[in-house]
Amino acid sequence: MHTRHTMILLLGLALLLTAGAALAAQASPKAQTDCPVHGKPVQDQFYTDFEGYRIYFCQDTCAETFNKKPKQYLDTMLKSGVTAAKTPAPQSICPPCGMKVDPKSSSAVEAGGYRFLICSDYCGAKIKADPAKYLAKLKEKGQEPARVAPVPAKPVAVAGEAKAAPASKCGGCGKCPSKSSCLGDEKSGEKK
Repeated sequence: MHTRHTMILLLGLALLLTAGAALAAQASPKAQTDCPVHGKPVQDQFYTDFEGYRIYFCQDTCAETFNKKPKQYLDTMLKSGVTAAKTPAPQSICPPCGMKVDPKSSSAVEAGGYRFLICSDYCGAKIKADPAKYLAKLKEKGQEPARVAPVPAKPVAVAGEAKAAPASKCGGCGKCPSKSSCLGDEKSGEKK
Protein backbone atom coordinates (compact mmCIF):
# COMPACT_ATOMS: atom_id res chain seq x y z
CA MET A 1 0.00 0.00 0.00
CA HIS A 2 2.81 2.36 0.89
CA THR A 3 4.54 1.67 -2.45
CA ARG A 4 1.30 2.35 -4.30
CA HIS A 5 0.94 5.79 -2.69
CA THR A 6 4.54 6.60 -3.51
CA MET A 7 4.02 5.59 -7.14
CA ILE A 8 0.88 7.74 -7.43
CA LEU A 9 2.65 10.66 -5.80
CA LEU A 10 5.64 10.34 -8.18
CA LEU A 11 3.34 10.05 -11.20
CA GLY A 12 1.44 13.19 -10.12
CA LEU A 13 4.70 15.05 -9.61
CA ALA A 14 5.92 14.00 -13.07
CA LEU A 15 2.68 15.25 -14.63
CA LEU A 16 2.99 18.58 -12.84
CA LEU A 17 6.60 19.01 -13.96
CA THR A 18 5.70 18.15 -17.57
CA ALA A 19 2.78 20.58 -17.57
CA GLY A 20 4.95 23.30 -16.01
CA ALA A 21 7.67 22.80 -18.60
CA ALA A 22 5.10 23.01 -21.41
CA LEU A 23 3.70 26.27 -20.00
CA ALA A 24 7.19 27.71 -19.56
CA ALA A 25 8.04 26.84 -23.17
CA GLN A 26 4.91 28.65 -24.36
CA ALA A 27 5.61 31.71 -22.23
CA SER A 28 9.34 31.93 -22.95
CA PRO A 29 10.25 34.96 -25.04
CA LYS A 30 11.12 34.47 -28.69
CA ALA A 31 13.89 36.83 -29.81
CA GLN A 32 13.43 38.67 -33.10
CA THR A 33 15.19 36.79 -35.90
CA ASP A 34 13.14 37.87 -38.93
CA CYS A 35 12.54 41.27 -40.51
CA PRO A 36 8.98 42.53 -39.83
CA VAL A 37 8.83 43.97 -43.36
CA HIS A 38 10.22 41.16 -45.57
CA GLY A 39 10.36 38.18 -43.20
CA LYS A 40 14.04 37.54 -44.02
CA PRO A 41 16.79 37.05 -41.37
CA VAL A 42 17.72 40.32 -39.66
CA GLN A 43 21.11 42.06 -39.81
CA ASP A 44 22.37 43.76 -36.61
CA GLN A 45 23.41 46.95 -38.41
CA PHE A 46 19.87 47.70 -39.71
CA TYR A 47 17.47 48.83 -36.99
CA THR A 48 15.23 51.57 -35.68
CA ASP A 49 14.13 52.43 -32.16
CA PHE A 50 10.37 52.79 -31.56
CA GLU A 51 8.45 53.15 -28.29
CA GLY A 52 11.33 51.76 -26.22
CA TYR A 53 11.96 48.80 -28.55
CA ARG A 54 14.80 48.17 -30.98
CA ILE A 55 13.42 46.68 -34.20
CA TYR A 56 15.91 44.96 -36.54
CA PHE A 57 15.61 44.62 -40.33
CA CYS A 58 17.10 42.59 -43.17
CA GLN A 59 18.22 45.69 -45.11
CA ASP A 60 18.43 49.45 -44.63
CA THR A 61 15.37 50.28 -46.75
CA CYS A 62 13.05 48.28 -44.45
CA ALA A 63 13.26 50.95 -41.73
CA GLU A 64 11.65 53.46 -44.09
CA THR A 65 8.78 51.06 -44.80
CA PHE A 66 8.43 50.23 -41.10
CA ASN A 67 8.30 53.93 -40.15
CA LYS A 68 5.21 54.44 -42.33
CA LYS A 69 3.15 52.11 -40.05
CA PRO A 70 5.38 51.38 -37.02
CA LYS A 71 2.60 50.57 -34.55
CA GLN A 72 1.06 48.04 -36.95
CA TYR A 73 4.37 46.23 -37.54
CA LEU A 74 5.27 46.24 -33.82
CA ASP A 75 1.83 44.93 -32.78
CA THR A 76 2.06 42.12 -35.36
CA MET A 77 5.50 41.14 -34.03
CA LEU A 78 4.42 41.14 -30.39
CA LYS A 79 1.19 39.21 -31.11
CA SER A 80 3.19 36.51 -32.90
CA GLY A 81 5.19 35.93 -29.71
CA VAL A 82 8.33 37.83 -30.70
CA THR A 83 9.91 39.75 -27.86
CA ALA A 84 11.48 42.87 -29.31
CA ALA A 85 14.75 44.01 -27.78
CA LYS A 86 14.64 47.02 -25.50
CA THR A 87 16.29 50.21 -26.71
CA PRO A 88 19.66 50.50 -24.91
CA ALA A 89 20.21 53.43 -22.56
CA PRO A 90 22.40 56.23 -23.92
CA GLN A 91 26.05 56.19 -22.94
CA SER A 92 26.71 57.62 -19.47
CA ILE A 93 30.19 56.23 -18.69
CA CYS A 94 33.58 56.40 -20.37
CA PRO A 95 34.14 52.77 -21.40
CA PRO A 96 37.90 52.43 -20.73
CA CYS A 97 37.85 53.81 -17.17
CA GLY A 98 34.19 53.83 -16.06
CA MET A 99 34.01 57.54 -15.21
CA LYS A 100 30.68 59.32 -15.72
CA VAL A 101 30.29 61.33 -18.93
CA ASP A 102 27.73 63.94 -19.91
CA PRO A 103 26.50 64.27 -23.52
CA LYS A 104 26.26 68.05 -23.07
CA SER A 105 29.78 68.68 -21.82
CA SER A 106 32.00 65.63 -22.49
CA SER A 107 34.40 65.30 -25.40
CA ALA A 108 33.84 62.53 -27.94
CA VAL A 109 35.68 60.40 -30.48
CA GLU A 110 34.26 58.66 -33.53
CA ALA A 111 35.33 55.07 -34.00
CA GLY A 112 33.78 51.90 -35.41
CA GLY A 113 30.68 53.75 -36.61
CA TYR A 114 29.89 55.20 -33.17
CA ARG A 115 30.42 58.49 -31.34
CA PHE A 116 31.92 57.54 -27.95
CA LEU A 117 31.78 60.06 -25.11
CA ILE A 118 35.13 60.24 -23.30
CA CYS A 119 36.60 61.70 -20.14
CA SER A 120 40.10 62.23 -21.57
CA ASP A 121 42.23 62.05 -24.70
CA TYR A 122 43.95 59.00 -23.21
CA CYS A 123 40.62 57.10 -23.12
CA GLY A 124 39.80 58.38 -26.61
CA ALA A 125 43.03 56.85 -27.96
CA LYS A 126 42.22 53.52 -26.29
CA ILE A 127 38.76 53.48 -27.91
CA LYS A 128 40.17 54.35 -31.35
CA ALA A 129 42.63 51.45 -31.02
CA ASP A 130 39.87 48.90 -30.28
CA PRO A 131 36.33 50.28 -30.70
CA ALA A 132 34.68 46.82 -30.68
CA LYS A 133 36.11 46.07 -27.23
CA TYR A 134 34.72 49.28 -25.72
CA LEU A 135 31.39 48.99 -27.51
CA ALA A 136 31.03 45.51 -25.96
CA LYS A 137 31.86 46.96 -22.50
CA LEU A 138 29.08 49.52 -22.88
CA LYS A 139 26.59 46.94 -24.16
CA GLU A 140 27.35 44.73 -21.13
CA LYS A 141 26.11 47.65 -19.02
CA GLY A 142 23.00 48.10 -21.19
CA GLN A 143 24.32 51.29 -22.79
CA GLU A 144 25.17 52.31 -26.32
CA PRO A 145 26.99 55.30 -27.79
CA ALA A 146 25.33 57.31 -30.57
CA ARG A 147 25.69 55.89 -34.07
CA VAL A 148 27.54 57.90 -36.69
CA ALA A 149 25.89 58.00 -40.10
CA PRO A 150 28.14 56.32 -42.67
CA VAL A 151 29.66 58.62 -45.27
CA PRO A 152 28.52 57.50 -48.72
CA ALA A 153 31.37 56.36 -50.92
CA LYS A 154 31.94 58.49 -54.01
CA PRO A 155 32.82 56.71 -57.24
CA VAL A 156 36.47 57.10 -58.08
CA ALA A 157 37.44 57.57 -61.74
CA VAL A 158 40.22 55.29 -62.90
CA ALA A 159 42.86 56.91 -65.12
CA GLY A 160 42.39 55.91 -68.77
CA GLU A 161 38.90 54.52 -68.16
CA ALA A 162 36.54 55.23 -71.03
CA LYS A 163 33.09 56.57 -70.28
CA ALA A 164 30.12 54.91 -71.98
CA ALA A 165 28.30 57.02 -74.55
CA PRO A 166 24.71 57.86 -73.68
CA ALA A 167 22.10 55.68 -75.31
CA SER A 168 20.46 57.14 -78.42
CA LYS A 169 16.91 58.36 -77.98
CA CYS A 170 16.22 58.73 -81.66
CA GLY A 171 12.98 57.51 -83.18
CA GLY A 172 14.72 55.60 -85.91
CA CYS A 173 17.01 57.70 -88.09
CA GLY A 174 19.92 57.64 -85.61
CA LYS A 175 20.77 61.34 -86.17
CA CYS A 176 18.60 62.97 -83.50
CA PRO A 177 19.22 63.83 -79.85
CA SER A 178 15.79 62.59 -78.70
CA LYS A 179 12.78 60.63 -79.87
CA SER A 180 10.46 63.60 -79.37
CA SER A 181 12.53 65.71 -81.75
CA CYS A 182 13.34 63.04 -84.34
CA LEU A 183 13.88 64.77 -87.67
CA GLY A 184 13.58 61.61 -89.70
CA ASP A 185 14.93 61.01 -93.18
CA GLU A 186 13.06 62.25 -96.25
CA LYS A 187 14.17 59.36 -98.45
CA SER A 188 13.00 56.65 -96.01
CA GLY A 189 9.64 58.30 -95.43
CA GLU A 190 10.10 58.73 -91.68
CA LYS A 191 8.71 61.83 -90.05
CA LYS A 192 10.50 65.13 -90.27
